Amino acid sequence: MTMPTLRQLARPTNILWFAWMLLLCRIAMAADVDQGFIWQINQPGHEPSYLIGTIHTGKIGQTLSPVQRHVLHESKTLMTEVSLDERPNLRHLYHRWRILSAIRAQQNVRQSLGIHRLNQINAYFLHKKSPNLLYPNQKITPWAVAMIVMTDYHYPGYSAKNGIDYLLAQAAQASNIPNLALEHDEWLAPFQQLDHDRAIRVIDAYLTHRTQIQQQTPKLIQKYHQQDSAYLYQAALNWSDARFFTKTDQAFMKNWMHQALLVNRTRQWLIKIQRQINREPTLIAVGAAHLYGSDGLIALLRAQGYEVRPFVSQQQQCRPTQKQQAT
Repeated sequence: MTMPTLRQLARPTNILWFAWMLLLCRIAMAADVDQGFIWQINQPGHEPSYLIGTIHTGKIGQTLSPVQRHVLHESKTLMTEVSLDERPNLRHLYHRWRILSAIRAQQNVRQSLGIHRLNQINAYFLHKKSPNLLYPNQKITPWAVAMIVMTDYHYPGYSAKNGIDYLLAQAAQASNIPNLALEHDEWLAPFQQLDHDRAIRVIDAYLTHRTQIQQQTPKLIQKYHQQDSAYLYQAALNWSDARFFTKTDQAFMKNWMHQALLVNRTRQWLIKIQRQINREPTLIAVGAAHLYGSDGLIALLRAQGYEVRPFVSQQQQCRPTQKQQAT
């Protein structure tokens, strides 16, 4: 087969064709955002695997839906961003040691943060009923403290242990389904990009605006249970928390959130996911923001030749649509 030359590619008809295909791809990706959080991954000669977009916190007492339980039990393995299997083993202890080594600092937090700020952080955690209290003599880096503050998913009436990913891990453990991790200590890398001064400013922003930040959680969880995937994806893209940072930090932090926390990590997961779903039926459960758009797992897996489509259970197939209900 003869490859087209640059001159042939530059013909107006070819440019129009390329632009049309690009538009169709963008329309398809835009449509994906409205198709919910559970997706089926198909490839010839293999049993299907599944992809679930999760949210990392939930209302206390929340349980998995029947559809979430179904796709878990159709799978031989659960893959989550990090391992949520709390049973002790040597591998987990080794990775925990690596994390503790990475966040260790020369100074203790009393010296690096100041006692006033440290007291504010602990008051914030106590108000949230979070177990993440800091002790004055703990020697951990300011970027690690910023990470703890930013990723603490405990709020009054809500807990990280009621997030969908955690509930899936508990159900998997009860059914002897292995829980593999997409990352071990790699997720620390984005936070290591926060230098001392910026980490302090991030902490201060979260402490100053803690009420507004906390008020966002119930709405996000409500939208998640309403299957409003478009709302959650836009919330991740816009990242309203960025408005709380100083003007000096806003552009950096928005780019950091999109590129370091979302895009780079999603792309790094792809090889592990492909290797696993080529081996056996697997449920991949990751934050919902990692699913959509040109850099999301749906598009990345399709680019590798997999068919990725919204999962529709038998109950959903029998359920009337909103238009049918209206008539």
